[in-house]
Amino acid sequence: MLLFRPNQQLPTPLGLNGIEWPIFALNEGCLHWIMAEKASDAALLTRQAIGNMEASKRAAMIADAGRQQHVLADLPTDAGPGELLVLTLTPGHFEAMLQRLDSELDRSGNMRARYILLNLPTQAWERLAAPRLSSWLTRIGAWLLKRGATLLIVSDGVSDALSERLLRLSHCLAGFASLTQMPSGTRLYMHHWQSERGMTSARQFALRHQTDGFQLSGGELGEVLEHPDQGRFYAERSVLEGVHNLSTQWRLFESRAALLAHAETARAASIIFAITDNEQVDELAHQLNRLRRTCGNQLKLVIRETAPCLRYRDEQLLLAGGASLVVPFGTSLPRFLTMVESAQGHIWQRQLSDIDASLDKLKPLPLRGQLSPRRFAEAAQEMWAGSATGEIIHQLVRLQPVPGLSLEQVLGQAHLRRNGDIACIVDKALYLFLFACRAESLEAALDNIFGVTWQELFLGLEQLADLEPLSDPGFHGESLSLPGNETLVNEPAPDRQLQPRPLTLSLVTQP
Repeated sequence: MLLFRPNQQLPTPLGLNGIEWPIFALNEGCLHWIMAEKASDAALLTRQAIGNMEASKRAAMIADAGRQQHVLADLPTDAGPGELLVLTLTPGHFEAMLQRLDSELDRSGNMRARYILLNLPTQAWERLAAPRLSSWLTRIGAWLLKRGATLLIVSDGVSDALSERLLRLSHCLAGFASLTQMPSGTRLYMHHWQSERGMTSARQFALRHQTDGFQLSGGELGEVLEHPDQGRFYAERSVLEGVHNLSTQWRLFESRAALLAHAETARAASIIFAITDNEQVDELAHQLNRLRRTCGNQLKLVIRETAPCLRYRDEQLLLAGGASLVVPFGTSLPRFLTMVESAQGHIWQRQLSDIDASLDKLKPLPLRGQLSPRRFAEAAQEMWAGSATGEIIHQLVRLQPVPGLSLEQVLGQAHLRRNGDIACIVDKALYLFLFACRAESLEAALDNIFGVTWQELFLGLEQLADLEPLSDPGFHGESLSLPGNETLVNEPAPDRQLQPRPLTLSLVTQP
């Protein structure tokens, strides 16, 4: 329940067990505003406010016929104020009524010490430009104060622009809050609310939706950020796999360009991108970096991998660019939505670095495959810098082939496709440097490089923690392969000549 007088305890039927909750008090002679996302929530909230007024109070409700029906249809006959004045508006006359609200109310009856509830769609207020809205709030505020009347505006519909204007006009309002529907439930965002205990601001509360009203569920959730787009989700349409029946907190864009144009005005919303190709990574990292610099750390920048394309290096670059969360390919849509919801209220904590410098650190040398020992050592030392600072992890490994396989045979089976993945032969061992490879992904990477499990080719796997072995004399050579007479001990003897033998196959046709 969002309406009661100071020092009054909330009724037990609301499920708060008589806990005093003075921060929701309506201040006599003042104006309060609650912006509900859904019209049904606004109606339920208005009905709840009226139904919990004492019989000694007088009230008035102003709304169109449809909203009045939703509010009053289920209101118990024995609940609410002793007198309820119901004023019906014609939808086409909302703006005209707002201009004459004070005089129309005076014409309708005695407004002294009356509680007035005004239930209109948010779009009716959007037509009032900022100067007109400020003037209207000031005029109505003076009218309320003179009569000792109290006004609660409950508007339904989402409008970031109106929310932002109301935040700037906080001096005209004794309270301003938003009621929104999130995947995890109903949330009340209290931007600011005056009570006898002082001003409460930037708070959020979990509410449980009941048939007879909203019930506090779990208490206060903590401090929220003071931006009207808190809890909004702006996404490329492809992110949601064709799903359309999400809440009005979501707005979908057909292209990344359209999303970026809108995102530049956001401050605390979630901006969600889809990525299908790692060739998009560098450009997207620059775009994230610009948004983070322009919009600040309260923005949630989420990347969803909608096709398998991101490598470890790509993820690290996106995070360095300003991403809050990178969701891997294969994550189900419900799980993805849960992850996005869990990021609400988070502040990006990384140190924003120069994106071009990050690109240089996270970009491998344009080398791959077998190199001479000297060139291998030089290239590995040059690319190791990011691993030393913890920004990105590389793997340097030493492999000894199983008996019967020469180093050149093993190396001939290797398929090093990525830039930065290099190999060389030194001291009867195969050395591999794998750029941007996590330790837990090493064995899978080796299996992919050689086409079979690495245990079939090698006696063991030695991970080198640093580059110290690369200073050995063996890494001074310029030769790409072993001398022709250098073999493993259990290879066939050099004097044993293997000759090809012709074999004739016949073609058999089945009847």
